[in-house]
Amino acid sequence: MPGATPTPNPPASTPSPAPPPGSAVSQPVAPSRFHVQVGAFDARQNAEALVLRLRSLGYAVTLVEGSPYRVWVGGYVDQTTAQRLADTLGKAGFDAVLTAR
Repeated sequence: MPGATPTPNPPASTPSPAPPPGSAVSQPVAPSRFHVQVGAFDARQNAEALVLRLRSLGYAVTLVEGSPYRVWVGGYVDQTTAQRLADTLGKAGFDAVLTAR
């Protein structure tokens, strides 16, 4: 069209600036403890029954409040020890799974 002004080319894109030195970049945090979960129940009395059974066998047991109520055995810093316990409990007939916290 006559008399139309040409539109300027858009500016070239510039790369994003690097984060300032010392700024934290979000990295996944490694778990600090491992527990062996032996049960999860909607009814607290079912969780308590399992806690009593495990304690009678000599295990250190924690009942985690909430819905569901979870039954944890141990609280180990290393995954290898926790996995060994999960394997032992599994062989004894418990439904044991490793959880990281």
